[in-house]
Amino acid sequence: MALLYGDANLNIIDGSSVWMLSMAECLVRAGMDVHILLKADIANDRLTKTLEETPGVTLVPAFETPQQEGATTRTLSASAAVTRLERLAQELRADLVVCRGLAVCAEAARSEPLQDLLWAYVTDVPRFEHDGYADKVQLLRSVAASAKRLFAQTEDARSYMEALAPEAAGKVVRLNPMIPDSLVHTPAEHQVRAPDGPLRMVYSGKFAADWHTLEMVDLPDRLASVGVETELTLIGDKIQGHTVLTDWPERMRQALEASHGDPRVRWLGGMPREAAVREAADHHVGLSWRSKALDSSLELSTKLLEYGAVGVAPVLNRTAAHESLFGADYPLFVDDDVETVLARAARDRSLIEQAQARARAVAQDFTVSRTADRLGAYFRRVLPARTAARRTDAAGAGRAETTVVVAAHDFKFAGELIDGLSSTPGVKVHLDRWQSLHQRGPDTEELAKRADVVLCEWAGPNAVWHSRRRAPGQRLVVRFHGFEIRGPWLPDIDIDAVDRVVFVSEAYRRQVVTATGWPEDKTTVIPNSVDIADFSRPKLSDAHFHIGLVGIVPLLKRPDRAVELIEELLRHDERYVLHIKGRMPWSYPWEWRKVLHRDAYEALFRRIGSDRLRPHVAFEGFSPDMANWFRRIGWILSPSVRESFHMAALEGMGSGAVPLIWRREGAAEIFSDRWVVDDVAAAANRILSLQAEDGAYGEESRAAKRYAEGFDAPQVTEAWRDLLLDRLRPG
Repeated sequence: MALLYGDANLNIIDGSSVWMLSMAECLVRAGMDVHILLKADIANDRLTKTLEETPGVTLVPAFETPQQEGATTRTLSASAAVTRLERLAQELRADLVVCRGLAVCAEAARSEPLQDLLWAYVTDVPRFEHDGYADKVQLLRSVAASAKRLFAQTEDARSYMEALAPEAAGKVVRLNPMIPDSLVHTPAEHQVRAPDGPLRMVYSGKFAADWHTLEMVDLPDRLASVGVETELTLIGDKIQGHTVLTDWPERMRQALEASHGDPRVRWLGGMPREAAVREAADHHVGLSWRSKALDSSLELSTKLLEYGAVGVAPVLNRTAAHESLFGADYPLFVDDDVETVLARAARDRSLIEQAQARARAVAQDFTVSRTADRLGAYFRRVLPARTAARRTDAAGAGRAETTVVVAAHDFKFAGELIDGLSSTPGVKVHLDRWQSLHQRGPDTEELAKRADVVLCEWAGPNAVWHSRRRAPGQRLVVRFHGFEIRGPWLPDIDIDAVDRVVFVSEAYRRQVVTATGWPEDKTTVIPNSVDIADFSRPKLSDAHFHIGLVGIVPLLKRPDRAVELIEELLRHDERYVLHIKGRMPWSYPWEWRKVLHRDAYEALFRRIGSDRLRPHVAFEGFSPDMANWFRRIGWILSPSVRESFHMAALEGMGSGAVPLIWRREGAAEIFSDRWVVDDVAAAANRILSLQAEDGAYGEESRAAKRYAEGFDAPQVTEAWRDLLLDRLRPG
């Protein structure tokens, strides 16, 4: 069950209110019952009537007390809306609460009852040039830290949000603008626009200065002056204010009223969405031309898609986002002035036909049903256990809750596992946060007493402590990553008290069993996991010339091999760039104090600083938005001498980057022999040969992603559930 609330007044037809209709339908198609909390008292039914007639949708009044007859329409404040949402979420046993708008999302993020349910859609993402930027960034970060997931309309918006708010990394889901399926199914022959005669132009939406709506009213006159006959239809009744041009709304209103005397201009006022789209379909071109100030917008106009769906050719600014959708050769981009583009289209109607076909093809991928398919798949990943439990009636009623304590000084590899366990019905997860590798946390003893299951993330001193204090009937599992094999504490772990030691690779299991003498039947392998849904993002167009290396500390990671590789590639093509991501060696005192290692790093940096390499090596600091970073990366390197697993290589493969993994113990077992190379020359030959053969790189990229799907988070988490909860299941 989904609870939906938006900072949108459904008495007014604009982008935010139309989105509410589409989102409600999308959630229903994705398998949810939807309750919509209204923001305002209902003053007209232009939009709410459609929602009331949608199966699976229930409208919840903004206020519990009815509006008094003749009273001013009331609207909910952000805090009042959250109070209502808290109560409704509990009463309806909501699986998720979708909120739109930064203010209400920030308020919901502060609500403990909503934090685990909140899916936040922040459309007003703070921009540097806007007032209150710093304060809004802090609000966004608070939302990202508390929300279950966040929505972003485009890939650019998702990337920007993750860069702005590190807490958002791995949580952001793309929610594209949506159009009704019925629009793209309208047969072309039902569109009645004449192929010749006056050029019929339409604009539908709010009237705003940056939308050039005031200038639109004058277009018929300006085009008539160059011999082009046109007709213009304007649909909408919302006039947006302007902080600088304070008289602009009045000028816009006067222009609309004056247009009644011009037979070439029709202002139809506000209309229900379906009626507005039907009206727009009787035109040649749709005006989506805007101020250059909006060219960097992270959003995509829904109206633009609606125009395309019904065969109306959008006239729009040339931007990187628009070129990626419509192609650089789209014939109705406004490169100089809009009159030139419209006059050219009026005189050569084949340009309109080309643009109509292109726009119609683009719109196909933005229907509600296709969006629901994508979103439904994501819901099934994130909410599988909870929604399954919802359908099992009361079979588990009265069963005692299982408390799982995860103990670690560092949880960087445990995020998906913790999320998966937390979504399991009847399981409560607590984190035993150690202050350092050797110093336990303030709550360690209390949590150990309450735990049914203890998972020691890392086989470190935390495993020593918990193994020596395991309570009767408690289950204890230890995850061994790699570095622990050199730890002097390892013999102090009471292996008899441990139910299972989990390794991330077979190679390390063999090595540790040999070194410690631990019983092999107490060990198992569960690999690290990757969130394929998060890393599966479109690559930038030149990604196949960009090579990634994540982490250069310790020196055993062999960054020198990566530098030798870029040197070799540059002998063949100047377009290659090596991206080195992570902290510098001086950030790790234990490494920088080693004189020989420091000398080796300094020599490496001098080499990179040469005139030859400096333009082709980019250092990029540590940040959590790895899925965003991998959009640029077409090849991921793993040149280490030793790795227990190497998550960066797997994440890169999940993004579609082709891996190059130097041969070492266990590498082929984890990644298969397909991507293992013996030396720098072999790595360079692999890259150059795949680039030379038409389509070969693309096929290798797809193969890498398919292989990574075997490590996808949901299936790895299920293996963990089976292991951790096995002995607690009845029968």
